[in-house]
Amino acid sequence: MFDEKRSVTDAIADRDCLGLLLKAYHEIYDSAAIKRENSRYSRNEIKFIRNIDSKKLQDRINILSKEYRELDTKLQSINWTIDLI
Repeated sequence: MFDEKRSVTDAIADRDCLGLLLKAYHEIYDSAAIKRENSRYSRNEIKFIRNIDSKKLQDRINILSKEYRELDTKLQSINWTIDLI
C-alpha cells in the first residue's frame, strides 16, 4: 500500500494524471504569452491584450508541480524499500 487510501498502482496513476494536467496548463500558459519576434509591425502599431490571468495560472502550475514532485518522491522512496521476489 502507498498510504491508507491508495495502492502503489493508484498513486502511479495519480502521478501520471497530474503530469498530463501540468502539461495542459503549461501549454495554455505558453499560448497566452505575448510573442513579438518575427513581427512585421512595430510595438506601437499593435496592442496586445492578454485574456488570461497569468499570475493565477502560474500559481496553479506551481501548486500542481509541487504535488507532482512530492508524489513522485514518495513513489521513488517506496520503490527503494520494496524487495521483489
